[in-house]
Amino acid sequence: MSENDSIKKDVLERIKKGEIKMKPKLYFVLRPIIFLFLLMLLFATVIYFLSFILFIFKINASGTLMVFGLRGLESIFLSLPWGLIILILVSIIVFEVLLVKFKFAWRRPVFYSLLGVIILFFLVGFAIHCTSLQRSLYSFSKEHALPALGPLYEEYERVDFHGVYCGVVSEISATGFELEWIDNPEVKFEVNVPSGFTKHKDLEEGDIVIVIGSRKDETINLVDLTELESEIFCVHRKQVEIPPMMK
Repeated sequence: MSENDSIKKDVLERIKKGEIKMKPKLYFVLRPIIFLFLLMLLFATVIYFLSFILFIFKINASGTLMVFGLRGLESIFLSLPWGLIILILVSIIVFEVLLVKFKFAWRRPVFYSLLGVIILFFLVGFAIHCTSLQRSLYSFSKEHALPALGPLYEEYERVDFHGVYCGVVSEISATGFELEWIDNPEVKFEVNVPSGFTKHKDLEEGDIVIVIGSRKDETINLVDLTELESEIFCVHRKQVEIPPMMK
């Protein structure tokens, strides 16, 4: 008796004894369909939220903060929507786990497979970001009471960047200047300028500036400031809409 015949006989005997339960043919038909559906659902979820995160940082003109160097990067990093990022990471991991269930992924190392998946997601997510999809959804959510998209866009349409304050110079003093906060015009900050700092010397009353520093009550200890693209950055914080130059 050949080895294959022996294995076949052993399997049949185990089936008769009830040690192995036969699964219906429908199981093998539905199983890949369900896996494929879950893969498509996870793919759409990751792509949507990736493009969404890129969109909200675009309309908030977060690139403006790059002028502050590492401190600007820190503010952007601390202001990231970490709940959505964790959801994206979990979805990518589950996607990879499901993907290895398919034959074409079996022969590839998990690291390279996962790396390929991540690159694919970011490329497609960025491509979607370059379209008008997110802007259209954002505008639609502003005009209609959507149960899911509405609150999502409303929550993130104005990002509160850590340690960043935007306002109008209302008064200049020997030690600094007074800043009328655009987020709440009734609040005015006294901005203390450190010794040796010179960027504030060209400021005039009515100038719109972006200030980065540590706040205590209504006092800000200045770290840096800029007027570069301040109107684009600050206008969005006052009237929550996409400025024309950002469309």
